[in-house]
Amino acid sequence: MVLFIGIPALMMWRSYKKMTEEERNDFRTDVASKRFAATYGLLDLATHYYGSNRFLQSHG
Repeated sequence: MVLFIGIPALMMWRSYKKMTEEERNDFRTDVASKRFAATYGLLDLATHYYGSNRFLQSHG
């Protein structure tokens, strides 16, 4: 779990710290957009469905 969440979060935090103030404002605007939430929400649902479906096939 730490590998899947912790390492990418650390990498994003480091990149965020290297950004200029203008780049940080653009990033905040992008993350707050509905399009960003919809895209990553759909990706999350797809991976969650694929992972649980694969688990059920191998264990049932």
